[in-house]
Amino acid sequence: MNKKKIIFTIIFFISFSLLSKSQNNIDSLINLLNTDYSDIEDTNKVNLVNKIAVNYYFSEPDKSLEFALQSEKLSTKLNFKKGIAESIKIKAIAYYVKGNYDTSLVFFLSALKIYEELNDIKNIGSCYNNMGNINWVLNNIEAAIVSYNHAAEYFKRNNNESGLATIYMNLGAMYSEKKESEKAMEYFFQSLEIFSKINDNESIAGLYNNIGYQYLKSNKFRKSIEYFEKCIDLYIKLEQKFNLPVVYTNIAEAYFGLSDFGKGIEYLNLSLEISHQSGAKEQEKDAHFGLYMYYDSIQNFEQALVHYIAFSQINDSIFNLEKTNFIQELETKFNTEKKEKENELLKTLNENSKLTIKFQKSLIIFFIVILILLIISIYLLYRANKLKKSANNILTAKNAEISQQKEEIQSQNEILHQQKEEIIAQRDEIEKQRDILSEQNRKVLIQNKEITDSINYASRIQSALFPSEKEFRNHFQDMFILHLPKDIVSGDFYWFRNLNGLLFFAVADCTGHGVPGAFMSILGISFLNEIVNTYKITRPDEILNNLRVLVKLALKQTEIKSERKDGMDIALCVYNSANSTLEFSGANNSMYLIRENELTEYKSTRNPIGIYIKEINFNNETVNINQNDLIYLFSDGFADQFGGEKFEKFKTERFKRLILSTINPIMDKQLSEIKSVFVNWKKNVKQFDDVIILGLKF
Repeated sequence: MNKKKIIFTIIFFISFSLLSKSQNNIDSLINLLNTDYSDIEDTNKVNLVNKIAVNYYFSEPDKSLEFALQSEKLSTKLNFKKGIAESIKIKAIAYYVKGNYDTSLVFFLSALKIYEELNDIKNIGSCYNNMGNINWVLNNIEAAIVSYNHAAEYFKRNNNESGLATIYMNLGAMYSEKKESEKAMEYFFQSLEIFSKINDNESIAGLYNNIGYQYLKSNKFRKSIEYFEKCIDLYIKLEQKFNLPVVYTNIAEAYFGLSDFGKGIEYLNLSLEISHQSGAKEQEKDAHFGLYMYYDSIQNFEQALVHYIAFSQINDSIFNLEKTNFIQELETKFNTEKKEKENELLKTLNENSKLTIKFQKSLIIFFIVILILLIISIYLLYRANKLKKSANNILTAKNAEISQQKEEIQSQNEILHQQKEEIIAQRDEIEKQRDILSEQNRKVLIQNKEITDSINYASRIQSALFPSEKEFRNHFQDMFILHLPKDIVSGDFYWFRNLNGLLFFAVADCTGHGVPGAFMSILGISFLNEIVNTYKITRPDEILNNLRVLVKLALKQTEIKSERKDGMDIALCVYNSANSTLEFSGANNSMYLIRENELTEYKSTRNPIGIYIKEINFNNETVNINQNDLIYLFSDGFADQFGGEKFEKFKTERFKRLILSTINPIMDKQLSEIKSVFVNWKKNVKQFDDVIILGLKF
């Protein structure tokens, strides 16, 4: 069965009391809105609309969203931040009820930012708790625990016993998921103690279920049934049928543990009936799975298949992994931004503290200096009289010393004259050596110029081997090439051929850079031309397999242990304009396809072009190309460049975001933005590798 059989709690703190959810009450609120407030736009109207939305979010979440949106627009117009936050939080809860957990988390994050600006401790804690709930549903247990602990801090500061008890209940559920049963039970019983104290029967019922589930996991079936029955009695008394399917599924599992299959099936059918009526997809899925397991075990395969198909259909509709990753990234960015603000505040306080201490130290030093000067002055006055008395004796002795020093100075002058002659001789020798070094330096400069001229000429030869932009533009709607060699010549290269209506294009990163890399690039271009023009091979994977053979033969690579791992990484595409299909194969270099602002990465085979420990054939992928599709091929030079404030690599994920954020109908403008980002990232840091990016628009 589904592992989420613990009941957790969403805390709703709205700036007004929750109203009764009867239809009469909702109708009266709507009537009030359409009469007394029809021509009024103020904060009271915002609060009224939010009340209506609150009354709908469990029974009719779509209507709740309509009224929350109306409230948000009016609050924005009035610059009423409290109203904006309340309406966003209502939308978050409504989407949670609908099962759209990723959208719910986005809105809780938006509401949290505003509550933090308002320093609304109560609602900050509420948002953190609910973010923990959603992370739990999305199986991000550690993230959920972090959110719950944040919530606990704010509830303690606000003396919110109910909120704190709820957090303990949810933390117990998290540690239950982590299979830390003792810690889970500790939190559950702490929560039960507080809820019993404040007579919160709804939460007590949830805790009975959770404690029962812990006993169930420990195979204490009768003990678990005792708590499940307490839970069921309370929920029925409270008329909260929407929570019963979870408990019915749990108690069914306990009866299965006691081999009482009749009772187990009875409770599973009750769970299925109520969850289907209330639209609780998660619980309906669990009930179908439990019935499937039971019928499969008794070999009633017809009924087993019916329930398994129902389980699969519901399960597939609940989660979307890509959306989950996107929401986690937003939450990470938000927490990072918050941490940076806290660090800046601490830094400012620390600097102010240092300035205060520095001033105090300076003041103490000033008074110490004054005291020392005073003591010295007194001492000097005392010594003056004593020194005056012995002055004549001292002067007499000094005259004798001066006479002796005069004789010594004359003797030293003679020595200095001799040393001067030696220094002049040494100077002449140094000047001679300087002339020799100057001539050698001149020769080195000439040789360096000759070498540089040769490399520059080699660069022109290498550039002549590269295809021109015109060749690309003749066949593609738009394109750009960013080529930034680390040295004069490059180890990265790009290649293009048009053969019988097939367009071949590639970007490669050869071992090393500078002159060695350039030699490898010329070798790669020559072999690619030979394979396509002479051998007539058109499949990308077969081209790469043959290219690896030719490179190994050219470099005499035979034994992996004794050879350098020279070679290249490459991304190669073949586009058939007749049927708009593109084939791709890569050796350690991937390809990005962007369609309707969504990036898809086509992974390469983890093998280089060259000798390797475990060589495998290269994979081949076929993609149907639509008009305005964008293809990007690149080396790792951009992503591996160090820079930024933290002196770190640019990295692949940041590179993906850069490609997406700079998309422009005119690709030359995208090229300018990408190049500008690279220059600003690198700043004064040296370039670590050759950089090449090829962008094509179909």
